[in-house]
Amino acid sequence: NMGVIGWGFMGKTHTQALLSLPFYYPNMNFSVNLKCICTRREEKAREAMEMAGFERCCTDYRELIAMDDIDVVAICTPNVDHEEMAVAALKAGKHVYIDKPLAVTYESAARIAEAAKDAPGKTHMVFNNRYTPAVLRAKELIDELFLRIGALLRRAKIASSRKLEIGQFCMDMDEHIAAL
Repeated sequence: NMGVIGWGFMGKTHTQALLSLPFYYPNMNFSVNLKCICTRREEKAREAMEMAGFERCCTDYRELIAMDDIDVVAICTPNVDHEEMAVAALKAGKHVYIDKPLAVTYESAARIAEAAKDAPGKTHMVFNNRYTPAVLRAKELIDELFLRIGALLRRAKIASSRKLEIGQFCMDMDEHIAAL
């Protein structure tokens, strides 16, 4: 049973992802129930209800957090609002699914982490592109690049041990490194 706070770009993105889960995981052993959308403007909250099928809406995140039938709160608001909402949700015993970045300062993130330590629910910060195919491929390419650079540096060490000038070796190799 989900409550979503925020109906800007990220709130819509998270809601679309929640609605899409059965298409990608047809055998999942749970279903997502969109219980409540919370956003500052009532007309946008009503729009979200109609568009995404939320059961109800509100304009105050504290009202959503106080709802007994909501288990998970997705925080999709401007980053500056994350701490207040996350700590309140955690203190209310909710699971928290929060968009990145966790907070705008280290101190704020530490307070959220401290609240999460004592909370009965789980807390997850979303890196929504971490597992998309394009990002996974980019990571593979970066890993390959670092392996190649490492091999070149090992060759440079061998060359250096043969009394060759390391600077000359690097100058000879720099266009190859750049071409990688």
